[in-house]
Amino acid sequence: MKLVKIFSIVLSLIISLQVCFGQANDETQPTENWLKQYTNYNEQFLYHRFDRYSKDDVIKFRGKFDLLNTSKNKDDWDGIYSVGYGDEVGFSQLRLKSDAGFVSFYVYTCLPELRYINFGKIVKSSETVQLLPEFGENSPRKATSLTYVKIKWGDRHYLVEESSVPAFAEKIVGIYVEPEDTSNENYQKWNNYWVSGDFEKPLIGLPEFPVSFKKFQRAPIEAKIISVGKRTVEEKTLGNTSYSEAAFYTVTIDAGKNRSVKEGMKFDIAETEDELFITQVNQKTSIGLIHRDINDNKANLCRDENYNEVSCPKIKNSLKVKTSIGKFWD
Repeated sequence: MKLVKIFSIVLSLIISLQVCFGQANDETQPTENWLKQYTNYNEQFLYHRFDRYSKDDVIKFRGKFDLLNTSKNKDDWDGIYSVGYGDEVGFSQLRLKSDAGFVSFYVYTCLPELRYINFGKIVKSSETVQLLPEFGENSPRKATSLTYVKIKWGDRHYLVEESSVPAFAEKIVGIYVEPEDTSNENYQKWNNYWVSGDFEKPLIGLPEFPVSFKKFQRAPIEAKIISVGKRTVEEKTLGNTSYSEAAFYTVTIDAGKNRSVKEGMKFDIAETEDELFITQVNQKTSIGLIHRDINDNKANLCRDENYNEVSCPKIKNSLKVKTSIGKFWD
């Protein structure tokens, strides 16, 4: 049985490394996945990173988990939070309760490896939640407090890192443009948040910012199409999306620098269900491209929600456009 167990560990690691990058610390050996006692992450084995936290930290981390499991929610902001996007190679959670404190962690699921843990006390106000870590003196990690701002949007609760609120406020209404330089300190600055609630329900309206943070709240930009250029079929890259061959329409809208439009912004066209990607901004107008798929005959290809082929709506003057709301990862 022991030989079979060892073989299964080696086989699972070989398979994982074929599709993922990174490896555990050389001094760390896989153990039984004790984390499945607390979460729905049910892999059999788990690596640890004792270069990032100590064995004593893990004991305290589990103790805090036990305390959270036996305590009750005191308000709507207590509970389990997830990262706000689909992580193909990771599993993360933040759990907090007013009278018990918090835990947060990240598992790199390719190995799997417990790459990050945090735990400690919390201090709540009407507008914020402060996390106060409780790592031991011998821990390789320094304890740094973090403050999250409470932002409610329909049935969802967002905890946004305080320094990320301005970028987050722009991102949720589609006016944030990501720096091209990934080393820029503002690159994905908006991404530092946790979210809980019903993810099946669509987001309606705009989120509710606390009084002290309403100065950061922004509105979407609305405009209309005033010119539609000729259709072309070619290869193009718009933002981080490349098209091998597709149809493109050059479109001009009646909003520019005077309305804070920036290159790289995306506008939704509700009537045609198209998206306009801004490539040039003038003082009072902006120019962008609309992409459409094509069939083997290079004619436009449009489909309904059931994936049935349908006639494509016409792109024309006077159509209303609006920056994309709530599309964090598009």
